[in-house]
Amino acid sequence: MHPQRESRLLSAPVEIRRAIYAMIIPREIHAFLSRGRLRLSVCLEPNLGDDSHDGRERRSGTDHEGISKWARRLRSSWGPHWECEETSHARYQSNIHGFLFLCKQVFFEVSDIMTEIAAINVTDLETLSILLGRDQSKDVFNYSWILWEHICFTNIRKLNLTFRLPVASYRELEDEDTVPRQMSTESTVRALWASSWPDLLISRELRSLHIWLDHDNSSSWSTVKERMVLRTLSAALTAHKQAPSQTETPQAPDVVVSLPKLHPGMAAPGSHFTQDSLSLPFTIQRRYRQRWHCKETSNGDLDIQYRPDFPIMEELRHLEPDREWTLQGIEELEITLLESGEDVEAVFGELLNSPSICY
Repeated sequence: MHPQRESRLLSAPVEIRRAIYAMIIPREIHAFLSRGRLRLSVCLEPNLGDDSHDGRERRSGTDHEGISKWARRLRSSWGPHWECEETSHARYQSNIHGFLFLCKQVFFEVSDIMTEIAAINVTDLETLSILLGRDQSKDVFNYSWILWEHICFTNIRKLNLTFRLPVASYRELEDEDTVPRQMSTESTVRALWASSWPDLLISRELRSLHIWLDHDNSSSWSTVKERMVLRTLSAALTAHKQAPSQTETPQAPDVVVSLPKLHPGMAAPGSHFTQDSLSLPFTIQRRYRQRWHCKETSNGDLDIQYRPDFPIMEELRHLEPDREWTLQGIEELEITLLESGEDVEAVFGELLNSPSICY
């Protein structure tokens, strides 16, 4: 490695250099694949789910072009990180890449501190597979010092996984057949998913693992058998925590799984995590789901569809502001109606002096 004696930065004491790097590196970073190569971009740290982030915040004008752009944002596979996705593809990005590849010494030093202080965000299983060091066949970088070897999973302290998967992928994950540990040449979603969790627990550095899940359909999240989907994560964590206490066994990270709220009329203890579920090896957080969705018209154009998950009647807060509806009050009203066998959509239509609801 060239000593770079003429560089004022590299001539400074290592403590000073680390302090400079810490000021430049964002608190959260996205790792993603672009044209078969691993890339990094800044994470804008979006809100990951509350009642005011339902898709309306992604609007971009009311003309045809604006509606199409809104629709594309709504169907982003990056989920709540849709704006981060737009930034990652912009010509001007954060200075992470430029700074990393000033020279090899800076690359090593920045890589080390980046995995210490920054949360790494991943939004697809293929990128996660790269970070876990499984798929070395890809041309992840045209450099003699390749990125994934230093920004790899074993060095990461905080990892955030955001997976907005197709409904078909969840159906595959719900399959009760045993998932093979070894992956075939064409790795299935099930194989990638099942093998990821034991591999994640190998790291001695990982302290925090946050998993955000949703599907890309306007249908209710409650159609997903979330207990089946997360059974391999649960099994891996349980086995890890029950392993004999040895110095070779890394401490399990704090794991939080963010899931959409369940529809009370569809929730089933055998398929979903309910209040009656036994103790779990991870923490579950429930959030409000996106209510505005992208739909494709018969002629191939992109349009917008309003289709809320539970609670269906949340629009009462906006349509009847004089009633001072609260979201909790609306949820309680819907639960009462469902328990009494009422058709919630029909009741909502009557409240709005309309025979039915049409969005």
